[in-house]
Amino acid sequence: MSNLKILSLNVKGTNNVVKRKRIERFFVKEQGHILFVQETHQAKKTLKIFSYSLFKHEYSASGTSKSRGVAIIIHPALPLQVQDIKRDVNGRYIFLNCILNTIKITLASLYAPNLNQSQFLANTLAELQMFAVGEIIIGGDLNTTLDNHLDRKTFQQCKKPARVTFLPKLLTKYDLADSFRLINQTSKEYTFYSHSQKTYSRLDYILISTSLIHNLLDASISAITLSDHAPVM
Repeated sequence: MSNLKILSLNVKGTNNVVKRKRIERFFVKEQGHILFVQETHQAKKTLKIFSYSLFKHEYSASGTSKSRGVAIIIHPALPLQVQDIKRDVNGRYIFLNCILNTIKITLASLYAPNLNQSQFLANTLAELQMFAVGEIIIGGDLNTTLDNHLDRKTFQQCKKPARVTFLPKLLTKYDLADSFRLINQTSKEYTFYSHSQKTYSRLDYILISTSLIHNLLDASISAITLSDHAPVM
C-alpha cells in the first residue's frame, strides 16, 4: 500500500479529444496507479471516456453532457480485483469494493454539488460506510473547505466565515483523514480559484481511513493547468 500513487482531479469535461489526451499524458507522466475523476460530463453509460491503453480499467457513473459524472481509472499493472460496484444515478459518486493482493479496500470518487454540500456528504458517506468492505480511499471535489483559515483566501472585503466547517465532524464520524493536511499541517495551498468571488479554496481531497495513515508517505497539490481545478495526489 505504501507504494501506491493516487491522483484526483476535477477535469471539468472530457468531451474535447485534445483535453482527454492531455489528461492521459498527465496520468502517465505522474506514474499514477489510481486516478479519481470528477465532472467527466459523459452522458452515455456504455461510453468509455478515455481510449489510451493504460486507461482500459475504467469505471464510471454518468451525468449529462454538460455536468456531473465521475470515474475511477486503475492502472492495468496494479493487481487489483474489483468485486462490487455502486453507481449514483445522478453521476455524483461511484464506489468500488476491491481486493489488492489480499487487502480489502473500497475506492470512491465523489463530486459534491455547489449547494447543500453538508447534506450530500452526510448521506453519501453513510452509504459508503454501509457499502465498504475494507479500508476506504476517497478522491473527490467536495465543494467545501475543511478549515476556512487554512483552506480559503479571499480578496474581497466581506464578513469572515467560521473557521471550522461541518466537514471535520463528518471525517471523525467515519474515521477518515485528509491526506494533504496530514503531511502539510499549516500549508496554505488551494485547488480552485473563483473569479466571481475572487477567492482561492482547497475543495479537492484524497481522504483515507485513519487505519491507513501509517502508509501515507506524501501528499501534494499540483498546478492548475488541465482544468479549473488543481490535481491532488
